[in-house]
Amino acid sequence: MDITMIEGMEQTSPDKQGPAGGFLGKDEFLLLLTTQMRHQDPLEPMDSTAMIAQLAQFSSLEQMQNLNESFSEGRREEGLIQSMLLEGQTLNLTLDSGREVYGAVDRVSWIKNEGLTLNIAGELVPLRKVASMSLAEPLPVAEEGETTDGG
Repeated sequence: MDITMIEGMEQTSPDKQGPAGGFLGKDEFLLLLTTQMRHQDPLEPMDSTAMIAQLAQFSSLEQMQNLNESFSEGRREEGLIQSMLLEGQTLNLTLDSGREVYGAVDRVSWIKNEGLTLNIAGELVPLRKVASMSLAEPLPVAEEGETTDGG
């Protein structure tokens, strides 16, 4: 079977293709729709109800993407504000891996692809990897000549 490129369509290489599963973003959808309209048979134009349905789908998709971006931004801001309460607190954390982390929270930050992150004793701990968290008592500080084991 011979496949020829449609005029005006950009050829994509495998590294420029979207994610597997054929997901179309709004740019690809608009390109497909305009190409479809440009190359339709003038004697049998596209059904107007089909075009209206496609435009309605596009509009819905764009509105959902805008809502998703708004929710994500709001979640980020709310999480940062709530996590600021942890700053200066001494915590016992258990990570998803089972590893335990103990220490005072030096800073709370948002790191792209990690989300909310606690800086504990120089170690960055993403909150999404925390299985459990509890407030802990700070370790007692030994004065000169004393030990913390009671001796």
